[in-house]
Amino acid sequence: ATRAGTAPHGGVLVLLGDDHTTESSTVASASEYAMMDLMIPVLNPASVQELLDYGILGWALSRFCGSWVALKTIHDTVEASASVDLCLSRTQPREPEDFVPPPGGLSLRLPDSPLASEARMFAKADAARAFARANRMNARVWPRSGPSAHEGTGGRCRMGIISTGNAYVDVRQALDDLGLTEERAAQLGLGLFKVAMPWPLEPIALREFCEGLDLVFIIEEKRSLIEWQLKDFLYGQAQPQPVIVGKTDEEGRRLLPEDGYLQPTHLAVELARRLLRVQRPAMLAAAQGVLSEPLALMEERLRGGVVAGMGAAPLQRVPRFCSGCPHNTSTKVPEGSKGIAGIGCHILTLWMPDAAQRTSLKMTQMGGEGASWVGEAPFSTRPHVFQNMGDGTYYHSGLLSIRHAIATNTTMTFKLLYNQAVALTGGQPVDGPLSLSQLAHQIHSEGVAKLVVVSVDPKAHKHTAWPPGTELYPREDLDYVQKQLREVPGVSVLIYDQACATETRRKRVRGSLP
Repeated sequence: ATRAGTAPHGGVLVLLGDDHTTESSTVASASEYAMMDLMIPVLNPASVQELLDYGILGWALSRFCGSWVALKTIHDTVEASASVDLCLSRTQPREPEDFVPPPGGLSLRLPDSPLASEARMFAKADAARAFARANRMNARVWPRSGPSAHEGTGGRCRMGIISTGNAYVDVRQALDDLGLTEERAAQLGLGLFKVAMPWPLEPIALREFCEGLDLVFIIEEKRSLIEWQLKDFLYGQAQPQPVIVGKTDEEGRRLLPEDGYLQPTHLAVELARRLLRVQRPAMLAAAQGVLSEPLALMEERLRGGVVAGMGAAPLQRVPRFCSGCPHNTSTKVPEGSKGIAGIGCHILTLWMPDAAQRTSLKMTQMGGEGASWVGEAPFSTRPHVFQNMGDGTYYHSGLLSIRHAIATNTTMTFKLLYNQAVALTGGQPVDGPLSLSQLAHQIHSEGVAKLVVVSVDPKAHKHTAWPPGTELYPREDLDYVQKQLREVPGVSVLIYDQACATETRRKRVRGSLP
């Protein structure tokens, strides 16, 4: 589909749900390189406003260059609120006048040949660069005036910062921590450039920005993407080029992390040190007067492990379930049994101090619940395990996991929490909700060996129509029920019926609790 592309009046905008710090994922993720391999342009917004602006530009870019366009989203821009400008005239995409498309254009067509579509992919990348240039998507932020905007009151700019997306927000925080306003930056010969489309990188605006600089500091999250493209653009040219640092320093040593996340405090220290190095002798004293005190403060914070002015935490608090959470009881297993965690609040059992009562062996990705045990069971002396699963995961892909275990005749028990909320990510309603009775009938129809319901309020189900053979127990009998289920050959399912405690409290406050 990406090779086929888009139509002039169509367009495809791919939303990348990246989780840099695994806040709600099993692995840290950054999708830029995957998009680059597919030859899909990537837009990287730094704010909620830019998420909207880049979305409009992304649709226009997709139509113009005949390619899918990716829009990077992270929790800082998606799980956030802001005052935004919704004026229709705010973003007015312009088609470039200096780009000549190949014969036949760039849009999808039928029939098509593999080699012709491959050749078009490179032309689409050129079209994307032309579009970015025409719409000034990658642009200088500081200084904003002058023929080359490289002449400050202290002389020409000697150091430039290039950044994109959330890393740009961290850069601005670091500059604030150093007390560097646009005026002070101009006095010290510091320039700032913001990239909206890190791939494919548009070279002309960047070459203009880098002209005459002694040092370019590229700050981006995760793996280097802008850095190596800029080096390709600049080196091999006849005129002298600046030193480029980013993931590595001037001597090739590690400078900024490719894993985890960036810390503005760390950025502030590295920026200040390099800004002092590039000063002319006549400006060095002035630069030291501006930077020495905040630099010393930032260095002290790093030495003490203190970030953003907060004191070092005297205690390390391990995440636990909320007060009243059904997982406080439901994740416990009988002595001698083992459990497996997955995507959901029950994953906290891997780190909780009383893990011995919950004995979670491992975790798995959403939709993979039970799959690890299906592969391991034939080679293990352990006859049975419990696999935790939430109703949100069940609706997403968990039912397929249960089917897989049944198809392979694996002995295990799925403990399915019916709490009517996607609790792990904020209590969103479950997609496609089923009643407890409907859920039980669906699971029974899959051919499970045994189905048991454990409820915090069994009396509430006095008139519930259960599938044949279903047994209903109170919560107090959980240990007994699990001991019975672990002796059942094949796949058994325990539905644990108790609402999310946090959502119950919210509903009570809102007056919507039944």
